[in-house]
This record gives sequence, structure tokens and C-alpha cells, in this order.
Amino acid sequence: MPVLGSQSQTLIYSLTKGIAETEILAANRSDGDASMLTVSIRPALIFGERDDTCAGKIIANARQGKAHYQFGSGKNLCDLVYIPNLIDAHILAAKALVRAYGKAPPAPEIRVDGEAFLVLNEKPVLFWEFQRNLAASAGYPVKPEEVLAIPIWLAFCMGAISEWITWVFTLGKKAPIISRRTVRASTIPRTFNGEKARRVLGYRPKINLEEAVARTGRWYREEERKQAEAKKRI
Repeated sequence: MPVLGSQSQTLIYSLTKGIAETEILAANRSDGDASMLTVSIRPALIFGERDDTCAGKIIANARQGKAHYQFGSGKNLCDLVYIPNLIDAHILAAKALVRAYGKAPPAPEIRVDGEAFLVLNEKPVLFWEFQRNLAASAGYPVKPEEVLAIPIWLAFCMGAISEWITWVFTLGKKAPIISRRTVRASTIPRTFNGEKARRVLGYRPKINLEEAVARTGRWYREEERKQAEAKKRI
């Protein structure tokens, strides 16, 4: 998968990550030094316990009743990776670098150093269905007939208005509740090919997606219970 340059990538976060990966992989065996080995792990959408970027936001939205809404038809597939599985991939890559340390480059078909690997749970799912499944596992179920699908064109309009209002009142110091970028990200297919990680690293997700969702939801339910008990003691 190519790394988009500044002409195609408008998100500074993604652009700088791409630049960093390019620099890191270029440093591999630099000046013929076999003690300088690098690898890049490219995870799919990461989620799991203690995750406040993906799972935490999904469950927070569900707590506010927002799991009833989706943008578009909801038919867009996405790949995910559960945090413990991603950790396994990092360990496999690190072990491969240790084995290659101080040695000549291995054959291309088994080489890890200087390479990038896509890591995923190997089962793409419907993006919005995943959100509802996670919400349900955390104690916020939504029935199919309760889902309101907002047309993409309308969602983009809502995003543009939200961006404008947020900018006017905060001068860009806060993020809008909804943006055109988040609408686009949540309505396009985002699936990848993880065959290289399976073949070269020997990576296999030990925890399937259903169990990963159940574990994540269970952890958040327990955290909510602890927080509720703590408030009672105040």
C-alpha cells in the first residue's frame, strides 16, 4: 500500500505518520550497518479495553443515545484489530529483527527488516454494525428498527455547519461535534490485505472479533460500575 504524499493527503496527522514511516524504513541497514534494523507495523482500526480513541468514544456516544444514528446506508466494510492481537504482531516483528541482527539481509519472501506490515483481525465487518455490537456489549443495545440512517449528503451539510459554528465561537480551539472528515471516514470502505503479515511474520489473531468485542464491552461495563460506586461514596 503506497504512502500518500502532501499532494494527496490533506490530514496533517496522517501525513506526518507517513513521513515518519518513510524515514524509519529508510534508516534500515543504513550505511550497510546490520545492527540498525527497522520495521513498520500498520494497524487497522484499533480498539480494546482502556482505548479512549475508538471504543471509548463509541461507548460514550451510545451512553448519550447516539448509537441509534448512522451516516449513509451502513454497508461500508472496515477492518479492525484488537489491541492484544496487535501486541502479538509487534512481538513477532521484534523477534524477527533480533534474529536478523548483525546478519546479511534474508531472502525477500521472508524478510522483515525494512518492511511494512498491515495487521488486522482478518474479518472485515460493517462499520456501523460494529459500533452497535460494541455498544450492546457495553450495555447499550439498539434494535435494527431503531436505527436512523442519515443520508450522506445531509451528514456532510451538518458537518460543514458544525465546523463553521465551532470556528466562529471557539476560533478553532475546539473540535466540532461532527465534521465532513468524520462523515467521510465513517462512510467509506476501509479494508486491507493482511496476507504479508500472515506469510512473513506468522501472525494470526488469537482472539476473534466477537470475543474481542465482548471483552471490551465487559471492561467498560465494569468501569462504569466502579465509577458509579465511587460517586455514591462521595
